[in-house]
Amino acid sequence: MLRWNSLYLCLLLLITTLTITTNAEDCVRVESCPLENSKNHTDHRPYPYDCHKFYKCNYGCGYLFTCPYAEVNPSIQLVFNPEKEVCDWPSNVPGRCGTSPPVTYPPPPPVTYPPPPPVTYPPPPPVTYPPPPPVTYPPPPPVTYPPPPPVTYPPPPPVTYPPPGGILTRCPAIGRRYIAHESNCHYFYECNNADKKLNVCNENLIFNPYIEACDYPSFIRCIVTGNLPE
Repeated sequence: MLRWNSLYLCLLLLITTLTITTNAEDCVRVESCPLENSKNHTDHRPYPYDCHKFYKCNYGCGYLFTCPYAEVNPSIQLVFNPEKEVCDWPSNVPGRCGTSPPVTYPPPPPVTYPPPPPVTYPPPPPVTYPPPPPVTYPPPPPVTYPPPPPVTYPPPPPVTYPPPGGILTRCPAIGRRYIAHESNCHYFYECNNADKKLNVCNENLIFNPYIEACDYPSFIRCIVTGNLPE
């Protein structure tokens, strides 16, 4: 049973990652966001005014995102889990959205009653009944159930990306920045005062030129500088 619950949670997290949408394009200063981005990890922080929203960190700032409704149960909206930094079932995030952990009361003390006095009755006279006639029932008719109707789920909302304007296509003359590769989104360049060094993202990650770090393909499409205007 635990194995099936783990598989079901993994499926939920995968669906959540594929259907998260953003509500704002402006960057908000978030104190808990690191000032430097990690090359292989994107930090997420909770939004203090709504448990269904969270910040995606980028150089100390945060972009506001909203958790989706669960595809397996569209009436339930997922809640951001600050410990796992993902959208999760509300029952897995106690204390968020007005929910609280169950209250446990101590068991009541045992009640002991004195034993009742023994009651002695005279033995009843023996009763003899004739054997009942055998009862034969006809076999029940077969039960046929109609096939269940097919279950359809609404399509996930489309994932939108900001326009390519503002993405660096060349190394700046001064400073340290990261830019996309010309033709392969798994590679990127580390710029250091106009000098660039080729790097590669970890497996299953691609370079995100908007946050200048490696990211999950569910958050960003493949962008290379060979397809962008200089």
